[in-house]
Amino acid sequence: MTKKKDSLGKDEPVFTKKQILASDQYRVQQDLVEALLKDNQTYTLKQVETEIKGFLKGKVN
Repeated sequence: MTKKKDSLGKDEPVFTKKQILASDQYRVQQDLVEALLKDNQTYTLKQVETEIKGFLKGKVN
């Protein structure tokens, strides 16, 4: 597992899309995570939450 610096300079662990999909924390939102995250990128848990919340707050046409 690698780490990424957050805005306060603290190290946060980063995960691949595959690791996030395998976690119990996002089991209920697996379809959403699958659609929103890119395969070749790593994410902190904070970034995943931001992506999900941004999508859920989006406008419906």
